Amino acid sequence: MSDPHTTGPTRPKRRTTFDVTPRRWALLAVTVLALVACTPAVGFTPPFQGEARYQPSSGNFEGHMVACNADGGPITVTLGQAYQTVTVYDPLTGTADWDAAGSTVVHSVGGWASLAGAMVIGPRLGKYGKDGTPRPIPGHNVAYTILGVFILWMGWFGFNAGSTTGVTGGEGALFGGVGKSLALIALNTNLAGAAGATSAMFVSWRLVGKPDVGITANGALAGLVGITAGCAYVPPWAAVVIGAVAGALVIGAVFFFERRGIDDPVGAVSVHGVCGVWGTLAVALFHHEGFSIMRLASQTLGALVCFIWAFGMSLLLFKVIDRVIGLRCSPDEERAGLDLVSHGAEAYPAEI
Repeated sequence: MSDPHTTGPTRPKRRTTFDVTPRRWALLAVTVLALVACTPAVGFTPPFQGEARYQPSSGNFEGHMVACNADGGPITVTLGQAYQTVTVYDPLTGTADWDAAGSTVVHSVGGWASLAGAMVIGPRLGKYGKDGTPRPIPGHNVAYTILGVFILWMGWFGFNAGSTTGVTGGEGALFGGVGKSLALIALNTNLAGAAGATSAMFVSWRLVGKPDVGITANGALAGLVGITAGCAYVPPWAAVVIGAVAGALVIGAVFFFERRGIDDPVGAVSVHGVCGVWGTLAVALFHHEGFSIMRLASQTLGALVCFIWAFGMSLLLFKVIDRVIGLRCSPDEERAGLDLVSHGAEAYPAEI
């Protein structure tokens, strides 16, 4: 009789031991170096030429830099206000890709990489029943989960507002200087996180009949991810809208991936990947200068390129590691727990 805990909709046979030999390490190293070496060739990390000088009196960077795209043509990179760290002009749309603190280049890149990893590793034992129905596997400590969310929330002020690279200036315009943008970014960040948590709480209340704590926590993170791209470019009311949409969107994304056999224990793909894309597109929808179809096209193209690169390269790398070394432990080791098998310590003793 088969063990129902070992069955799932997406569990192909794969290497289950960490059998590492020098030859396999060498092959893995060559593969990683090849991926890094080919990246500039496809235009994602082009070599920059030129110079830029920071002017403390104005709080601006002056100068320009030029990079080569995949076809060898120049992409002009200008450095404007300090919070607009680098503005890359898309050669296809002729407009700038706006991402103040990294909804795409930080969060969605990590989210799509984690999606590739989850697909290669496969679901945890017991996650899916014989009929493929997903089963909940709750965390070990809800209080620690919420503490971690609040620590991340506090860190987001440094992550977003710290991207201004300065705290002086501002003059009279809300979006016109480093000092003013610092305060605006901090306000927008907090509003979006709170709106995301509130939105997720009410949606979960509607769906399951109770305000789910874990979903509410993910809603807060979703709102924070969503505002990261536009924290310096949108008014406060828009930050509330962006966060609220992200809080609802993350719930739908979690269910979407889970029902397709992708086991994402903490919802990282949904929080960082999906809501990172939403935040990138929201810059065009709620920019303080008004909506622009060309800006939306540029934001969409930028998010798409990052998905293709991050997911494609990560999937290839995870596949190579899985074949050469092995990504997943054996079922017996998984049941025992890697805390005990790999580190010789039991993280969750029965008496606690």
